Amino acid sequence: MIDEILKILEKCPQIQCERGEDRVRVHPATPEGFEVAIEQIWEDHYSVFYGGWHEDFHTLEEALSCFFFGLSNRCRLKVQSKHGNPFRWTVEHWDDPSWRERSTKATWSHRFLTPTVTTYLQNDLLPESDLHRLMDELVAHA
Repeated sequence: MIDEILKILEKCPQIQCERGEDRVRVHPATPEGFEVAIEQIWEDHYSVFYGGWHEDFHTLEEALSCFFFGLSNRCRLKVQSKHGNPFRWTVEHWDDPSWRERSTKATWSHRFLTPTVTTYLQNDLLPESDLHRLMDELVAHA
């Protein structure tokens, strides 16, 4: 899986990534972006990470779809912080004409009386047309 993902990412020179034993991590291209990673936990179990958000998948196709979606401009990450410490991450997708929430992960914050600051992070590393083509290539090799 890792080698196939890296072959695809090599075709996109703006993408900076690193490989681990069972993991690929893509670094944000700008300060307004977020890290995207995919990891094979064991056979037929994968995790995809967008910054502090993550989701587990039991098929490679679903995990790859989520991984590449995070690199596109149709996905953004809503990050909520208190005193500069992120505690809630919400994945949103573009559903013309507005953003819709997909999934949220959170940790407990002991600063419950502190005002929450919300920022939006977004990657624009893969055009939507490339997204579908890349998925077709990867599924064909899987």
